[in-house]
Amino acid sequence: MLDPFRAICDTQYEIFRYGARNTKYENMKIAIHQPQYLPWLGYFDKMDQVDVFVLLDDVQYKKNEWQNRNKIRTAGGWQWLTVPVMYKFGQKISDVRIDDHRNWRARQAKSIELNYSRAPHCGEYFSFFRDIFSGNRELLVELNVGFIDYLKEVLGIKTEVVRSSSLKADGAGTERLIGICGALK
Repeated sequence: MLDPFRAICDTQYEIFRYGARNTKYENMKIAIHQPQYLPWLGYFDKMDQVDVFVLLDDVQYKKNEWQNRNKIRTAGGWQWLTVPVMYKFGQKISDVRIDDHRNWRARQAKSIELNYSRAPHCGEYFSFFRDIFSGNRELLVELNVGFIDYLKEVLGIKTEVVRSSSLKADGAGTERLIGICGALK
């Protein structure tokens, strides 16, 4: 079954003449997406095609979605990489804490290293992965944004990135997304 909220978040919003008083945002293309863990290439392609990319970080966290896990390809097939989290139902993505009672950081760094060490250019980038996994980020959103910011830079994407939590936008569902677009005018 199609999740309508996810479909809305994956939709690019294009605004024409919305910010008539502020020409910076006139005829602006906006994409709104939740901050994901190790996002796929299409996430960055979407980011590269818009003027402003909004990280929808102040909506409800959904357990075992792409916000805290992803898959990597291994010699034996796909392997899930999951960031253990501590959360309460209804909690916003921006408030979800990482559960560091498990040794997940070292295991995931090792999994990436073992499965991608022979890939071209792996050596150029693996030190970043080692650093981010050894870091002490306590919030899931900070870990995800760390990956997103780094990969955006490596890919040469110049799009402005804004967190929805920094905007004054009200509403729920589609109305919320329209509010975010309006807050950018």
